[in-house]
Amino acid sequence: MIKNRYYLLGIGFEFFGCAAKQCNIIKSTVYDTFTAIDTARIDLETYQAVITHDSTFKFANFPASKGREAIRKAQKDFFSSVKGMSHKLRHIWIDECNVAAEGVVTYTTKDNGQVSIPFVDMFIYDSDNKVRAVNIYIDTSPLENQSSAAP
Repeated sequence: MIKNRYYLLGIGFEFFGCAAKQCNIIKSTVYDTFTAIDTARIDLETYQAVITHDSTFKFANFPASKGREAIRKAQKDFFSSVKGMSHKLRHIWIDECNVAAEGVVTYTTKDNGQVSIPFVDMFIYDSDNKVRAVNIYIDTSPLENQSSAAP
């Protein structure tokens, strides 16, 4: 059996033989994940339902969070800085359990301004279609600049 080792967030993930091929990720699974992400601003439990109990979450240059409780706290902290957000996906690439998604996220600031920022997210799903790891590549400085310019 072939052993494949993937690295994400400095954490190694091993998949033996066709174990990674047991995923049945389709585009609707990815869209459901992004719906949960967008809903998490209001209901953190929605995102918690699509991740594994030991999931890893890395957002931009913020420290990685591991496990549901740590992810809930990190998201709650970030979401306290914005009023809302919405993702528009442009491209999705699926390779068994591995997904890359590229698009634009629009944040609504506390003063009702809007800031749109391109992103690329990398996901590793498990065989139950739950997110084991996500790494979000985004430059949040436009959002930080908009927030600091607000009165």
